[in-house]
Order: sequence, then C-alpha cells, then structure tokens
Amino acid sequence: MSESRESESGDSKLPKIPEQQEEPPQNDAAADFETAIDSAGFGMFNILLLVAAIPAAMGTVYETSTMSYILPSAECDLQLSLLDKGILNAITYAGMISSAVMWGYLADTKGRRNLLIVGYAADTVCVLGGAFSQNRIQLMVFKYLGGFCMSGPFAVLMTYLTEMHGRKHRQRIMMMVGIMFSIATLTLPGLAMLILPQTWDFHVWTLKLASWQVFVAITALPSLLSFVLFFFFPESPKFLMSKGRNQEAMTAFKIIYHLNSRKPKDSFPIKLLANEVIVPVKKHKEGKDVPIEIKLPMESAEVQDAESQDAKKSSLRSGFTQLRPLFTKPYLGLSLWVYLLNFCVLLGCTVT
Repeated sequence: MSESRESESGDSKLPKIPEQQEEPPQNDAAADFETAIDSAGFGMFNILLLVAAIPAAMGTVYETSTMSYILPSAECDLQLSLLDKGILNAITYAGMISSAVMWGYLADTKGRRNLLIVGYAADTVCVLGGAFSQNRIQLMVFKYLGGFCMSGPFAVLMTYLTEMHGRKHRQRIMMMVGIMFSIATLTLPGLAMLILPQTWDFHVWTLKLASWQVFVAITALPSLLSFVLFFFFPESPKFLMSKGRNQEAMTAFKIIYHLNSRKPKDSFPIKLLANEVIVPVKKHKEGKDVPIEIKLPMESAEVQDAESQDAKKSSLRSGFTQLRPLFTKPYLGLSLWVYLLNFCVLLGCTVT
C-alpha cells in the first residue's frame, strides 16, 4: 500500500516538471522582426501613418513638377531664354542624381525617420527660397538644392512604410502609395489653374512676388506638413534592430501595438527580440569578410553599446564597400543597360 501511495504521489508530481520547463522558452523566446511586426497588428497606427504619407507624396511630386507649370508665367519676369528653361526643367533631377548615393548611405546609418524629418524640412526651405527668387540664377540654385534634398525622402518614404507594416499588408500598402502619387499628380494642375491665371503683384520688403511665386510657395505646404507629422512617429524597428538597438525597437513595437489594439503597451506578446546585427566574420582560408546575420537574444546594454560603436566606426567604410560592386563585373554591364533603357523611356515620354 505504501509503495502504491508513493508511486501515485510520484506520478502526480511528474506532469509539473515538464510544465515548468516548457513555459520559460515560450515566454522568453527571441522573436525576429517579421514576427514582432506581425504581432503588432494593423489598425489605427497604420491608418495615421498612411494619412501622414499623403502630404509626403504630394511634396515629392510638387518638387519635381512645378517648373513645367510656372515657366510660361516666369519667362517674362525672369527674362528666361530657351536654354534657361531647359536647365530649370532638368536641374531638379540633376540634384536628385547627385545626392542619391549620399542619401542611401545616410538612410542605412542615421535612420529612416530622421532622414524624412531633415529631408522635408530642407525641401521646405528650398521651395520657399525658389518662391522668393528674383532672378534665374537664384531660381536655378534653389531648384537644384530642392532636388538634392528631396532625393532622400523620396526613396526612404517607401522603405519606411514597408518596414512599418506586416507581411500580410505590405504589398497592399505599396499599391496605396502608388495611388497617393497619382492623386498628387492630379492635384498639381488643379492648383495651377486656380493661381497662375491671377494677376497678383505683392511686395514683401524689397521683394516682388507674382502669381507664379505664390504658386511655388503654396507647394511648400505638403513638405512642411510632412516635416511636422513625422515627429510623432517612431523610428523604423527594422532599422533599430539592424543596429542592435533592440530596446528602442521594442518601444516602437509597443507603440504600434497599443494604437492598433487599444491595449496596454505591456501586454505586447513579444517580450524579447532577436539580435539581427550583421557582423562581418573573417574566413581565414580565403581572407574575406563575409557578413553573417546573428539572431541571438540581447543580453545586456553593454553589448548594444559596443556593437553600435563598432558600427559607427565601420559605417563609412562599409558604405564604400557596398558601392564597389556597381563598378565591377558582372553588375557594371547590367547597370549600364538599365540606365540606357530608363533613359530611352524618359526620352520617349519627353518627345511625345
């Protein structure tokens, strides 16, 4: 009897042992970015982000398209020649091309949100500078600087939006962004029809403003609004995790989850994020540095600080390393073909 009682008591204790062993791994399992962003859900935060993206898309379209509308009005005021009009039409794109590499490097080192804020603030200043221009040289300089500043937000906006949505909604978001750019393209001629035919003549101190300058000044409003709105959004968790800043990434995930589910931030199901820092590991046989993605839990803040310091030291060198393949085989030939095809497409659109 005593043996049976002991066996029964022993059997009753056995199920408790595996339960205690199974629960901690489920609660403490490190989640990667895709798992965490899917757990944050889709809701109010994503809707607010799309609303903020509307003026951002409008600012991008306005920066690159206003010249074609104001040249007939500004031709007499600035005494533009045929060559001047051609330069004004192209100089914005020259600024975008000359700064594309720089903005790509800054987006991967300084963050998406910071670049959007700085880019749209700088574009607002450049657009207003173009609106107050009193001669063709000033207008050319500000249009070049406007293209130089807009190249970053134009590309990073897409990246930021995709990284703030889960896999289920990511493709639909890109379709909606395309619709935003189309709507922005349609609003510009309507705005030009309302303002440019007016015979306005304003004097601000020693500056003389015509209707076309008022039109250019109004097109700065979307960039100004985007500059203000992006202050209220967090940094991309994808970028933060790639830099080892998992605590900040967790805070961003909790904000998204809180707005989408209307639940407390502490109820976010993910409790630990994986380390997605890409660490170059040297192969001794070949003597090459191969980036290997390590996904392990972050154990302490000291590890994050050490990795962030190493990333800052090697960021410039890694940026040039990433550009090197564009100028070597086999990518050089393929890149030249793509550039040529794109040039022919744009040339055909211009001729037609």
